[in-house]
Amino acid sequence: MTKGITMATAKAVAAGNSCRQDDVIATANLSRKAIIDMLTACKQAAYHSEVGEDVRSRALHFATECTVGYMELLEHVLVIVQKPTSEQKLQLSGFSKRVATAVTELIQAAEAMKGTEWVDPEDPTVIAEAELLGAAASIEAAAKKLEQLKPRAKPRHEGFRTG
Repeated sequence: MTKGITMATAKAVAAGNSCRQDDVIATANLSRKAIIDMLTACKQAAYHSEVGEDVRSRALHFATECTVGYMELLEHVLVIVQKPTSEQKLQLSGFSKRVATAVTELIQAAEAMKGTEWVDPEDPTVIAEAELLGAAASIEAAAKKLEQLKPRAKPRHEGFRTG
């Protein structure tokens, strides 16, 4: 979720420095999607997680901070595009730092919301653990089937004739 915001922030700074219309339009489109995705994910996580109200409000607060900081960054890019000065361009880093700080705080809030029950399904340890549990279940099922098997009765060999 935060990768989109980080990438959009870098694009906004680059658009402010280049003052090219194509860069600004691409940044605006990327920004809209990144902010909407971030806000949607934050709201869903906040309202569907089983965490305390303080963690929930902290996550929503930093999502708002990130959004407001990003809007101010875009407004500053607009000012630069309308009347570019080197001093205005130098101020871009301050706006991007505000967004970066909010993103960092948002990540920390998300970690607090995650708790200890969540795992990364791509983690090799989690994958190995799941495979081992599956193998253990298969072995246990095979052992139960073997327990149910009865030895075959030995055939009687009466009347065997030799020769």
